[in-house]
Amino acid sequence: MKFIMADEGSVYTPAGHDAEVISRSIYKGNVDIHVTTFPPGAGMEEEMHENLSHVFWVLEGSMEISAQGKVLKTLKKEDAVYIPAGELHEVRNRTKNKVQFLAVTFSEL
Repeated sequence: MKFIMADEGSVYTPAGHDAEVISRSIYKGNVDIHVTTFPPGAGMEEEMHENLSHVFWVLEGSMEISAQGKVLKTLKKEDAVYIPAGELHEVRNRTKNKVQFLAVTFSEL
């Protein structure tokens, strides 16, 4: 058993994300689990992972999920999205408040 307290875990900005985006790594192994915070207006470029899927669970605020320039859905607190490997996706905070979400990245192979 390993506990990760609120002030622990490495903090980084993932590649392809705006400079002010912060992720706090909770666990890295066969599954990557982190909590990500986007301040107002921040987000990530459209991307696709051939072998990795995501689950994003909104903890606070709301965020927009898009693909190929089209908004697919706006998620709010306690909403989630599953993005299978091979699907284009972009995540953006278009609100005046921060959005925080749990991100789980894993291989389905």
